[in-house]
Amino acid sequence: MEEKHKKVLQKCTVYLKENLSEVEAICDHLVVDGILTQGLNDSIKTQKPAPTAHIRELLRILPRRGINAYYSFLKALEETENTDAAEYLREHDGSKSTTGDTQEAKQQYTEQPEEKHKLQSQNKQDLSKRFALVKIDDIAKCTVKEFTTKCGSKEEKIYPLKNVKRGKFIMISNAESISNDTESNCDVELKKAATYSQQCITNSDFDKSNIGQLFKCMGYDSKGGNLVNKPKEEIKEFLKKILSEIDKDPSSQYDSLVIMFVSGKNDSEASKIYDASGDEVPTTDILEIIKACHHFEGKPKVVFIHTYNFKQELDMFDSTDSAVNDIIKNCEPNNDDIFVVSSYPRTAQGPWVVGENMNGSYFIQGLIHVFKNSACEKSFIELLNEVNACLLQAVVPTLTDDGKTKTVEKKTVAQIVLSEYCEKKELYFFPGFVQKPMEK
Repeated sequence: MEEKHKKVLQKCTVYLKENLSEVEAICDHLVVDGILTQGLNDSIKTQKPAPTAHIRELLRILPRRGINAYYSFLKALEETENTDAAEYLREHDGSKSTTGDTQEAKQQYTEQPEEKHKLQSQNKQDLSKRFALVKIDDIAKCTVKEFTTKCGSKEEKIYPLKNVKRGKFIMISNAESISNDTESNCDVELKKAATYSQQCITNSDFDKSNIGQLFKCMGYDSKGGNLVNKPKEEIKEFLKKILSEIDKDPSSQYDSLVIMFVSGKNDSEASKIYDASGDEVPTTDILEIIKACHHFEGKPKVVFIHTYNFKQELDMFDSTDSAVNDIIKNCEPNNDDIFVVSSYPRTAQGPWVVGENMNGSYFIQGLIHVFKNSACEKSFIELLNEVNACLLQAVVPTLTDDGKTKTVEKKTVAQIVLSEYCEKKELYFFPGFVQKPMEK
């Protein structure tokens, strides 16, 4: 970071500590821009007390994150509705607070050739056109009319997600790096696995930040609900602890629970959860822990399982031998209000997590695209059907022979799998809708 920008941040520290909001979202934007690593992001979020300690740690780290860190920070402030803070910094750095100058600052960030080349060498993708993180304005809101139309006389058959706090969101990520040795003369397959694992981890950072932001914008609380790279017993204890605290807190008013597992290894099986060492975490163990939480009895509990594989050539992983068409329902309906969602790859292109020549993965980005546009009017199962349709006809960027420009083609890349689902009630998220208490 330029010395003048370091001085501006130092001079404005007190103001930023007192006025910044949505600090976690700011950090997520910086991860997507390549300024923060996911490790630094996690480190910031563990500082206490929040949010003051988060801001202090972020301002301590930023000056060491390269020449573009300041401009990316300004952009993140604008995209998280901290525009007053962005203007305050510009007043002190001498730049004019006009739309033109805002665009100029963004161009200074995006058009630094040396930094762009550095990022491309770390992750062999075209990063010049990044996907943006989900913002609250991106979410189509449910109106009173839409709510009334959907519920009507069948409100007793729909889960009542109508509180300000739609639910609790928990993210558990276990990225096993097979080997960090990509340069020595070790086994060729291990070297490939190490390269692919690093690529997967980089791209899954975008997935995790974006899916977390999606559910946050839909009204889910994610505070304290993040765990990274732990063995299976610690994963189970972490989940027990969070759910036990919710049970014990009389003020808890969550309408639902959403848990996202992101894990994998060199030769994984789809729809399975793995710990940081690549050992399987039985899904049945996770579901028993969830069922033991009294707060969520009779309420929808959704578990997403995203499993990636570091092999270059993939098997299709499908033990059901299903036709590539509708959602695969690999179970009978349950009575526990539980939904477990994952995907089977339908392409031999590895490694399985990364969309070809794009940030993120097919499965997660498909969920985000459909949920932010259609959750206001469609049920959970309808949303999954729409995601499945997208994955069966995905628009895949394809690099031309020169490795620089892109064309697009449609191809089948994945298929949604339900390994648990419930038919007692319909699940609607109703983003943006809050039912006001009836006047007495």
